[in-house]
Amino acid sequence: MTDNFKSQIFNLSTNLKRILIIALVIILIGIGLAVYFVWIAGPVAERPPVEPIVPKIPTLEEAGAGVVGEIKIIDEETGQEESLITATFPPQIFSTGGTISEIKQKLLTVAGSGSNFADGTPRTLTVTVTDDTLIFEANLRFQATGEDGLKYLKEGDKIVIGGQGNIRGKTEFEAAYIKKL
Repeated sequence: MTDNFKSQIFNLSTNLKRILIIALVIILIGIGLAVYFVWIAGPVAERPPVEPIVPKIPTLEEAGAGVVGEIKIIDEETGQEESLITATFPPQIFSTGGTISEIKQKLLTVAGSGSNFADGTPRTLTVTVTDDTLIFEANLRFQATGEDGLKYLKEGDKIVIGGQGNIRGKTEFEAAYIKKL
């Protein structure tokens, strides 16, 4: 029985040694990290305060918009008459839709939906087709550029027109693409 007791004490002292060694290693790692972060890395330099960036909404003139169908309001601060700009109707619009009324050489007359005018009134649009204008159908049954693409369109077709620039308030513009619906 004493041999069994001695072996248990020996096992306990061996386990205690292992625990002490592991605790000592953890303490040494902790001290090493503390020394690194306090003395070697040093304090973190403070950054200068960041000024918030406030986006500037361009005026209609800066955005290259037209004047047709603009809704005018009076600015309370300056008392001047300005065009209405809202989140739902931004200063720059690049596409609109409508129905083809007439097809001429490099020119389409379209009964526009009014989506590119502030007042939303449908107007007749004159769309110039350039050599770079991409004309295609919604399901891509055809795709052509320039005057070659006009043969796939006919009067009465519903289309979406992407302008080569800002088309807000414009009744005449060049098309970057025409999508037949």
